[in-house]
Amino acid sequence: MRLTATLTLIAAAVALMLYPFWGLLHPQSYETVLLAEFGLTEGVSPGQVRRSAAMNWAPNGILASAFVCLSGFVRNPGRSLHARWAGGCFIVYPFLRAAIDAWSGFNLTSYTPEPEFTLFFSGEDLVYVVFGVVFLALTSTAKLSQT
Repeated sequence: MRLTATLTLIAAAVALMLYPFWGLLHPQSYETVLLAEFGLTEGVSPGQVRRSAAMNWAPNGILASAFVCLSGFVRNPGRSLHARWAGGCFIVYPFLRAAIDAWSGFNLTSYTPEPEFTLFFSGEDLVYVVFGVVFLALTSTAKLSQT
């Protein structure tokens, strides 16, 4: 089961890091994804789509790092450093994603007379923060029980 969990986490991390390539290689098809997400992206240039796709590497990298750290923790549960790093990544991820989404939305609406900059947090974002806090709490509890 450890091998399956490790491979699944690593595969998810790789997929997260490869996903923005779609927007770089095929901006016309990626534009429909942005249209669904931001609503005001009709008429954007391929360059704007590519920039928005590239911006996704930052939050995707943080989430991918969390998955890689979790795989390290699954392989060696006695070493809590991996779980602490994963917890920190989970806490940072929704804030970075919100900032990048706001910046990306501004990039996509910059051609309009009134570009939008909207910072948005959702209940889904809270799940990542809670998950991160749980990992940090579990590692601190495990440390206390070892002493």
